[in-house]
Amino acid sequence: DLDVSSGDQSIRTKGGVMPGQKVVVQVLLSQEIAGAVGFQVALTFDPKKLSVASWKKDGATFTSAIDLPAQTNADSVTYGASILGGTTTAKGALAILTFQADSNFSGDTEIILKSVQIRIFGSSKNYTPHASVVLSSFGGLIGAFNGDGDVDFDDFFLFAEKFGLKQGNPGFDPIFDLDGNGTVDFND
Repeated sequence: DLDVSSGDQSIRTKGGVMPGQKVVVQVLLSQEIAGAVGFQVALTFDPKKLSVASWKKDGATFTSAIDLPAQTNADSVTYGASILGGTTTAKGALAILTFQADSNFSGDTEIILKSVQIRIFGSSKNYTPHASVVLSSFGGLIGAFNGDGDVDFDDFFLFAEKFGLKQGNPGFDPIFDLDGNGTVDFND
């Protein structure tokens, strides 16, 4: 899901992705699995268009779990967490992975959830969900920074927080640099 709000909003496409923009993908488990001690998710992507920026566990299911080091390859990332001494009933949000569009991003690309594994004492449940999200440089509304499909005060406040930042400064995000000059300024 491309909306990190609680639950699955079924948002599977995002238009208007700009070069350098970070896009958050939420991995959700729709089934309930008792006795879970950990999880692992594997996603694939086009390394010519995206890179993995960050990952973390999400939701209430595995709050006490310890993050395992993510394994990143050229075109995939595998991430998980495990509970030491105890179990949980797994359901809902598992992980948030943040991808960053390449500096020359254009066209469409797909992030595919290849597998989900829920570990249970002595065994595991493996799923091949065939789920994916599509990111596109086309069809986005310029200035709709929060992804809700309209340009309003919420977007203005997000823009105002970044106003004056230059490329290379902490907090700079190229999505707010609408003219691509390296500075979030009045032209934007």
